[in-house]
Parts: sequence; C-alpha cells; structure tokens
Amino acid sequence: MSTQNEQRSRPTLLSLLGLALAGLWLTACSATTPGAPHLVTHQVTAPPVGAFAFCMENRQACGLVDDDTASNAKDMSKSSLTVLEGVSPASDAVSEQEYSDEQLLAMAHVVNAAINTAISYRSDALSWNMEERWVMPIRSEGVTYGDCEDFALEKRAALLEAGAPADRMRMATAWSPGTGLHAVLILRLEAGDYVLDSVSPHILTVGQTRYEWRALQTGPSLLEWSTVSNDPLGASSTSYTAG
Repeated sequence: MSTQNEQRSRPTLLSLLGLALAGLWLTACSATTPGAPHLVTHQVTAPPVGAFAFCMENRQACGLVDDDTASNAKDMSKSSLTVLEGVSPASDAVSEQEYSDEQLLAMAHVVNAAINTAISYRSDALSWNMEERWVMPIRSEGVTYGDCEDFALEKRAALLEAGAPADRMRMATAWSPGTGLHAVLILRLEAGDYVLDSVSPHILTVGQTRYEWRALQTGPSLLEWSTVSNDPLGASSTSYTAG
C-alpha cells in the first residue's frame, strides 16, 4: 500500500512530465541514426510472466477492450488473439498525432529521462512480495518504485498520452550479464528500433546495446509476443513492419 506522501507525489510527477513534454515537440527534434537495425522476430511465443495479470487488471493499457466496444477498435480484423475470453485489441486510448521520426525520438528522450528520474528500482519481491508483477507505478499504484518492466510500462503510457502511435511502441525482453533477464520499451521508427532502458539515460539503437534479445511484443496488445533473432545484420530496415 502506498503512503500518503507517495500518493501525493503522483499528480506532481505527472504534471511535471506533462509540462516537459508539452514544451518539447514544439521546438525540438532528435536526429535518428542512419542504418540502425530493427529487431527481427522468429516465432510466436508466450507473453512474459506478469503480462497476463497486468492485462486482466488494465485492459485498456494492455491494448484490450470488452467485446461490446470492440467494433470501434483499430485493425480488429488482423487480430488472432484468443488468450483472454471476451476481449479484442483496443482502439487508441488517445488521439494519435502525426509526428516525424525525429519528433518521436525527441519525445522519447524526454520521457526516458523523466521516468528514470522519477522511479527508483525495487524488485517485485520487495515491493509486492511476489516473484513477478507488472504495474505502472505512478499511474496505477501512486508509488515511485518498480522494476524494469514497470519503468517500460510507465514510459509507454506517457508516450501514448502524448499522442505517440501505439504501433510504434513495443515491449521487449533481453538478457545481459549485467542485468540478467531484462525488459525495455522499444520505439519502432522507420530509421530503426530504439531502446528506452531503465538502466541508461541514453537512448540507443538495438544494435548499439550489448543485449541478447529474447522476445518482442508483436501485436497491439501486451499478450502478443514472438521470439527474436539475434543476427544484428539481419535486422535491416527492410524487415520493419509497423504493428
């Protein structure tokens, strides 16, 4: 349970983030990296532990809506999702804006820095007495701590609220000696895939990281995943398909 101080911090943090975002894409752009790779998926796999419970509690944030509102969902005909009974891919929670890749990357830099500053790392075992629990710490719990996927979920929510297209964002899992099994948010641009990471203030391309990529969210919901090929040369711009 969050303390009163932690609960009061939620609107303050969100307000500060909103102000930072509001002033950014009016003037700022970030240059993309020419020839940056995209992750290449291999075969369908189960979602990470924690995703199912998160989606049951946060259907809209997960990318799901009830069937009686599914007629308004985007790309519903493309979905083969059967993991949850009575749900379908959600339409966008907010109106998506037309941003260039450079503007989207600039937005991502602000969000990445703000969330990494606002949230402190704490394991699920310590926070919730659970081995794995996915949450949006600030938005859903009113706290300022979480583990790697919680940072990523909070960044995803912030970018969605700012009008970034949902099909440009994908959760991903990876492994490295320093982090062990790790989760990040991927920003999918025409120029390449960019990593919003809880352990770095910098946004790198997937080819600039030292991660061994494991799996990538491949559909509009957080329950649609595929394994990832780790051939860095194979992840070319021609392999990119939004959504």
